[in-house]
Amino acid sequence: MHPPLAEQTWLPNQRQNLQEIWDSIDETNANSSANGVLKRSQETVILRLSLGGIACIAKIHAPRKLVDRFRPSKAHRAFRAAQLLIARDIPTPEPLALLSRKSPMPQTAFIYRDEPETQTCRDWIKPRMHHRPEAERRHIAEELLEALLSLYRAGLYHPDTKCGNLLVQDAETPARRTYLWIDLDGLVPAKQITQKMMTMNLVQLNGSIGTRITREDRMYFLQRFIESSTEHAWAKEPSVAAFIEAETHRRLLREVKGICRA
Repeated sequence: MHPPLAEQTWLPNQRQNLQEIWDSIDETNANSSANGVLKRSQETVILRLSLGGIACIAKIHAPRKLVDRFRPSKAHRAFRAAQLLIARDIPTPEPLALLSRKSPMPQTAFIYRDEPETQTCRDWIKPRMHHRPEAERRHIAEELLEALLSLYRAGLYHPDTKCGNLLVQDAETPARRTYLWIDLDGLVPAKQITQKMMTMNLVQLNGSIGTRITREDRMYFLQRFIESSTEHAWAKEPSVAAFIEAETHRRLLREVKGICRA
């Protein structure tokens, strides 16, 4: 486990030239046709690049509002959340650096290791899960549920638990298969994780694994959640299953129409 890191720190046992890191980020970002640009929006750019011979993912955030400059940025929050996960032995890609600069524009960057043999659970599950035997489908459902419950047991809440925010490592080797949480800027310690929070997490997981998963498989996921703890008995209420089904259906319809990428 790494100790808490100061700003402008580059991890693996070396002190990188910070300007060189920003230069690499700017060069990759400028080449819009490069494979290194994973996502670009008004507020956030996500890049894949190599720094000091280490494969990395860099999430660069620019404040959109004046008030954003006076509170912790998404990069700051994600960096600290990664430290929380590591401290609680919950898998997440290794955090490497938290950087900030004021020119040419205010930006912060959270850099973490591009862990080998990883892909999002969405990319792994969506094209092939419906072809797998029932026993294997249900075992994977239980693994996904365990990844979610591990957050609750640690007193942590992730507000966006869609499968695109959960990486799977060594996916086709069950004995080594590991799930790693990403997109951590909203993850926070929570003294109480409410029924509403849990229900929305279940909807996010259920509604982000594609349209080909059967209703029976989706309801099995809910049943295993209920059985996982006596504290989840509230989810036995028929209204809970009905709500999850309705919200999942709504989310899937939005995906089919191209309104969102679940």
